[in-house]
Amino acid sequence: GVVLELNPTAQIGGLVFPMKGKPNDIPKAIIDYYFPETEPITQDQSRLYFDLETVLEPLLTRTAKVAAMSPKPKGELYAKKYIVTGDVSNHGFHLGLRKQLFERYLFGRIVMLEDDSIEVVAAGTDSEAVEEFKEALYEDPERSEIESVTEEAYDGALNIGVEIKTAKHLQLERAQELQQSLELINQELHSLEKNYKTYLKSFSWRISYPIRLIGAMFKSIRRS
Repeated sequence: GVVLELNPTAQIGGLVFPMKGKPNDIPKAIIDYYFPETEPITQDQSRLYFDLETVLEPLLTRTAKVAAMSPKPKGELYAKKYIVTGDVSNHGFHLGLRKQLFERYLFGRIVMLEDDSIEVVAAGTDSEAVEEFKEALYEDPERSEIESVTEEAYDGALNIGVEIKTAKHLQLERAQELQQSLELINQELHSLEKNYKTYLKSFSWRISYPIRLIGAMFKSIRRS
């Protein structure tokens, strides 16, 4: 064998989740090599993964100083996939389902499909909680109108946590709404800046300057 390069960020995703053929659990092989005590663990770890980009996003954008990750479940995994049709595109409905998963200590995903139905995967080590989650699909009639729910066992990859994926056309609509809101805010800001400059040039503002200056001096004396 010949070492061609050392790559600290090797793209091993294609080996772990190949489009065709049997997956190779490269991370487990690396971990078992450095920590031999993990080798006897027989849990189906190849199905589990962390969405590292989502975890790091609040840190990279500096919207948070600490990011918490859900602990890796221990024990046998149970998972169900539900296809829900009807008026189920409301993002608030999806957030409610995520809350229902968290409350049951489950993980999975909510995916908006191109035909406006949703795919919901619920997984965990408590089989009863997974079965009970189906009822949560019907508990938000104000933001959804469900026509049908089909279910089946799920044996695919599982993200530790709950992710929501919106269809591209809905993402575009949301982006357009945000763009329109931003344009209105900029227009209002421009109007306020114009009014402020006009006010600073007004006769009443200039003539009241000595009074405001004396008032500021009195406030400074009181504070000291």
